[in-house]
Amino acid sequence: MKRLFFAFFILYLLLFILGIRTLFHGFPDIERFFAEWKDERLILTSIIKFGTLNFAPTQVWHPPLYSYLTFVPIAVFYFAGKLIGIFHDKVEFVSFYFNNTHYFFFIGRMMSYIFYWLTALMIFKMARLFYSRSVSHITTLSFLLIPRFILDFCSTRPDTLSLLTSTIFFFFILKYYLHNKEKYLFLAAFFLGVTTATKYNALFLGSIFIPLYFFSQKVRIPSGRNFVTLFGFCLKICLLAIMGFFICNPFFVIQFTKYFYNFMVFRTIVRYYWEGYHPAIFCLTHAAEAMSLIYMNLFGFLIFLFGARYLFKRNKKLTAIAFTGILVFEVYFGIFLRTTSPMRYLFPLLPIVALFFSSGVNFINSNKRKFIAVLILFVLIAFYNYLDIWQGVSSRPTYLQKARYFIEKSIPEFTTICITSDSLLPQLNMTRASYGHLLNTAQELQDIPGHNVHYKEMDSEKNYDSIFRELRIESMTKSPQYNLLRWDRNIKTKKDAMNFMIKNNVKYIIGSNAAWLDTNKELIDTRIISLVNEFRPNNKRVYGNEFLYIFKIE
Repeated sequence: MKRLFFAFFILYLLLFILGIRTLFHGFPDIERFFAEWKDERLILTSIIKFGTLNFAPTQVWHPPLYSYLTFVPIAVFYFAGKLIGIFHDKVEFVSFYFNNTHYFFFIGRMMSYIFYWLTALMIFKMARLFYSRSVSHITTLSFLLIPRFILDFCSTRPDTLSLLTSTIFFFFILKYYLHNKEKYLFLAAFFLGVTTATKYNALFLGSIFIPLYFFSQKVRIPSGRNFVTLFGFCLKICLLAIMGFFICNPFFVIQFTKYFYNFMVFRTIVRYYWEGYHPAIFCLTHAAEAMSLIYMNLFGFLIFLFGARYLFKRNKKLTAIAFTGILVFEVYFGIFLRTTSPMRYLFPLLPIVALFFSSGVNFINSNKRKFIAVLILFVLIAFYNYLDIWQGVSSRPTYLQKARYFIEKSIPEFTTICITSDSLLPQLNMTRASYGHLLNTAQELQDIPGHNVHYKEMDSEKNYDSIFRELRIESMTKSPQYNLLRWDRNIKTKKDAMNFMIKNNVKYIIGSNAAWLDTNKELIDTRIISLVNEFRPNNKRVYGNEFLYIFKIE
């Protein structure tokens, strides 16, 4: 037993150290328009605004619990820096952020990493409710090896906190199911609210309470008395969930009309811009991604299926409770919200997947002669997949940073460079005029027909936005500067493209948009523009098949 514990301890320690290395991936030196992890910039700037001591969050796409928790170490950093004289007031602190973003990126990523490991601990405790230590350790290690999560814990995103809070929620659901004590039920309801204050999509986990009630109360024949009891049960759950949500996000209630309005505007924008994305059912249309979420490879999926069958045979009630949450998620996000349902929306269901997986590991453990090969092959492929993604994320510099070094070395300062897309571009310094141009020519939100897409200003945006904007501009206008110009989306012909480049004195074109290449293929064929360099990611599983090209105008 001691040898087994020591072996697992070494594996945990190895994975922890390997994971720390990924937190330094793609560090920006200055806060920019474009970056590999542009979502981090948006989240971090909203967190920094809490330094104005107004904690009404300015972003609407995620609830603020992750931002509040991440602000705590940033506040400690502020007071420590003020104590030793790095900065003297809040304005200097914000200026320090814009010019030394990597410190804050590391804090945000470290918080994500801590939540990730706490989730692993909760998965172990959850599996331990039913199975042996060895089975629980294998389940936990399997979670830690999921390659997809590297991209979450090495970036400042709320997904790892969502995983943690949803796992705590499901842990208390299982405790209540096993012991039928109301304190576990109330804690589960409270953490449903906490999880929803992390990501709104967790709200649908509340559907688990319905079969849980009927099985725990042993209700068989519907009657008036049963419905009264059910109503009281639901009322308690709702009140405790609201309490958990309100404690973690009080401004949602205090400024409800603004938040709800802005949230609906955001939802309209997302639906409009994702029109072409139409999955019907998650597990069918996201088969490859779902496989990576259900423990990474075919053999892991087999273990999951073994576990689902094994759990169903031994405990049909618990299986029904778990599948209720999966079904409600599928119906809502897979059918009714099919235009805006990326795979990460399924993350709150991971604890349920982990329960089935642990059941599968236990099944194999009790049938070693027949199925041990499945577990061994799963572990080998899992480690290979993990190390493959880890290597891609851990490499420094990234291919976009290499492109930036090439541009700054090869292209003279103040040259006019046209960008063909807004994503996955190197973080170039720019002139003040370029900053204004990029803001003014961003894809207009007003082009959504029949919708008013203007956000209502939150209190914390009134006093400091002008200061933030000026400090950001100062951080972006350092040498070497370039005149950055956005490609005109109305260009359809070769003649239009020529006129545009001559009029604006464009010397180089950079971008990562394959559609632009197809549209302007004639410019390349007639040698009006020539390819100077091309930068490809060293790992397509990290960046996909995106690449960066640099063209020179002949």
